[in-house]
Amino acid sequence: MTKIKLKLVKYLRWSEKYFKTDMVYLTKGSFWVSIGHIASTLSGLALSLAFANLLPSATYGTYKYILSIAGILTIPTLSGLDGAVSQAIMKGYDGSFWEAYKTKMRWGILAGIGSLFVAIYYFLAGDQTLFISFLIAAFFLPIMDIFNLYGAILYGKKDFRSNYIFYIIVQVFSVACLVVTLFLTKNIFLILLAYFLPLTIIRYVMLRWTIRIHHLNNKIESGTLNFGKHISLMNVIGIIAGQIDKILVFHFIGAVELAIYSFAIALPEQIRSLSKGIFNVGMPRLAEIKDEIQLKRSLHQKTITLTIIFSLITIVYILCAPIIYQLLFPKYLASIGLSQLYSIGLITIPAISILSMKYTLEKNIKILYYSNVGSGLFNIILSFILISNFGLIGAVLKNTLSWIFLMILNYYYFQSRSNKT
Repeated sequence: MTKIKLKLVKYLRWSEKYFKTDMVYLTKGSFWVSIGHIASTLSGLALSLAFANLLPSATYGTYKYILSIAGILTIPTLSGLDGAVSQAIMKGYDGSFWEAYKTKMRWGILAGIGSLFVAIYYFLAGDQTLFISFLIAAFFLPIMDIFNLYGAILYGKKDFRSNYIFYIIVQVFSVACLVVTLFLTKNIFLILLAYFLPLTIIRYVMLRWTIRIHHLNNKIESGTLNFGKHISLMNVIGIIAGQIDKILVFHFIGAVELAIYSFAIALPEQIRSLSKGIFNVGMPRLAEIKDEIQLKRSLHQKTITLTIIFSLITIVYILCAPIIYQLLFPKYLASIGLSQLYSIGLITIPAISILSMKYTLEKNIKILYYSNVGSGLFNIILSFILISNFGLIGAVLKNTLSWIFLMILNYYYFQSRSNKT
């Protein structure tokens, strides 16, 4: 075993001249990312199969619409505090977690109030299904995402192993509850309860467990809350942009078409989520590079190399998509072409992720604002124009074009700053 390990380390060190990064460190961290993603993919696949075969398309489309609105309603829970807490804990300021926890708890009440207002709107509109659905959401939205802070602690402590083990537990438990519910009932209210309740409970358990295994000190970094609030404010447009396509598809075209669209983007989004995990593993090591010229050279090389890799992944996916859908989702063959078109946007992931990570580490709020708000507004405007005129193809195109726009925007800021230095 030791000989195999030494040979593997030797091979990884040799590969560093091509990937221009610490491959041993990345492999250690990304091993757990990969395990977590495999578990997430398998559980997500099981859930997708259950939804595709056990639930009518119209009911599934309505379910996705409710979750999309709920995603926007969670804006007051200050999602940007999670990353700010991770960075503070990396520097030894564990007490910043408690500050963030209390702040998220206070602001989270607004998420519940927002859901109540939406429920009242649908009650007055005479839609009892959506009225009751948003009443259910109103109970869970103030607390569900707050308990997810366990990941910020583990990431800040560089405890990738525990982070992804806990992530696997959360995924498997919540998905298992949903799948069992789908076998037993087609009632959308019970399905929503099966989504919100287990996820809230298991996240709470993981948070309590994390606090037990990592004894947090009381040191507080003064700028953490402000930085987290700035990031949260920047995320507002991004969160709306991330959900607006589903909402508009539901309103302009219908619930069945939203189900088709949801299955079209499901597999490419799995690939996208894996890449986010791998890039996050590299952030602590990137933070250790202090020389600006060396950092820029490293970022440029990594972006080019990874863009080539993601281009190959995209080509493979486009070729394999018809077979995958025919085998797994025969009811949603209409999603194939849409999914292939959507996957083209994956090529932009390295440039977007690496450069965004750089600006986050620098706490360059100005560029982050321009980047997030600019691309988000572009996304929202495109959504209204393309979905209202071209339907599902418009929804897919707006994602690809928005990612390309964000990539160009990030690279523009990177080049302009490089020229100044």
